[in-house]
Amino acid sequence: MRMAEFTDKRILDVGASFGWFEFLVRDAKEIVAIDPNTKDLEVARKECQNTKAVFMEGSALDLSRFSKDSFDMVAMFDVIEHIPRGTEDLAVKEVRNVLKKGGSFLVTTPCKNLSAFTDPAWYFGHRHYTRTALIRILENNGFSVQRIYQGGGFFEVLAMCLFYPCKWLFNSEIPFKSFFDQKRTEEYSSMSGFVTWFVIASKE
Repeated sequence: MRMAEFTDKRILDVGASFGWFEFLVRDAKEIVAIDPNTKDLEVARKECQNTKAVFMEGSALDLSRFSKDSFDMVAMFDVIEHIPRGTEDLAVKEVRNVLKKGGSFLVTTPCKNLSAFTDPAWYFGHRHYTRTALIRILENNGFSVQRIYQGGGFFEVLAMCLFYPCKWLFNSEIPFKSFFDQKRTEEYSSMSGFVTWFVIASKE
C-alpha cells in the first residue's frame, strides 16, 4: 500500500514487534500497537519516540480493551501463522469487532508452496497458507478480499535460511545484512514473487 493510504487513519497494529511499521507510517492520525513480547515493545518505544504510536502489551486473540468499530484500519503482519493453530477465526473476528464498517484489514503471512521447505521454522510448526485457505478464513469471518498478491523471492528465501541459524546458534545478524535488506526491498517493491501473501480486505 502507498503511504498516502495511511493518512489521517486511526490504525491498530496487531503484533507490532519492534515497531518497524510505526517508524515508517508517520501520517496516520493515530497508531495503537500491541504485542505480547515485552522486550520487543521496549525496543519499539525507543525506536519510535518521535512518532504518534502508542505501544502496549496485548494479544491478537483478545482485543476487547478497544471499542467496537473504533479503527479505520487494522494491520496484522506475519502474525496469523504464529498464533495457536485453530485460533485464526477467533483472531479475525476480534479484528472485525474493532474495525469500522468498510475499514481495511492488512494481512501478510507465508505462502504455502515449495518455498515452505526453505523456511527452517516451518519444520518447527511455523505455518504457511494457500491462497484458498487464507481467503476462506477472511470471508468466513465477515471480510471481502479486495486484493491479494505474492511478494518476495530468491533473496528473501536465502536471507531466511541464514536468519534462523544466525539467531539461534550465534545470536547475531546475518552476514551482509545491508545487501540482503536492499535486495529484499527490491523484490517486495516489485509486488511479485512466491514467498509472502499480501492481502487487503474490507469489513463488510
